[in-house]
Amino acid sequence: NEATRLAFNAWLMATPDIHVIDLDEVMADPGDSTEIYPAYTFDGTHPSSEGKDVIAALMEEISQTAT
Repeated sequence: NEATRLAFNAWLMATPDIHVIDLDEVMADPGDSTEIYPAYTFDGTHPSSEGKDVIAALMEEISQTAT
């Protein structure tokens, strides 16, 4: 459920020895942040080709700012 997902994500983000790239910000549906933006998924869980492109762009951005 959504409360469990949010609690687990908060725990992951707060755990210093775990490195996380949070995809929620770039993949969430602006109209319903509990869902993946429809164009970015083909089944509501896994990324579509367009979703993978969004993830790749985020990875590229992160790699450019990493030291």
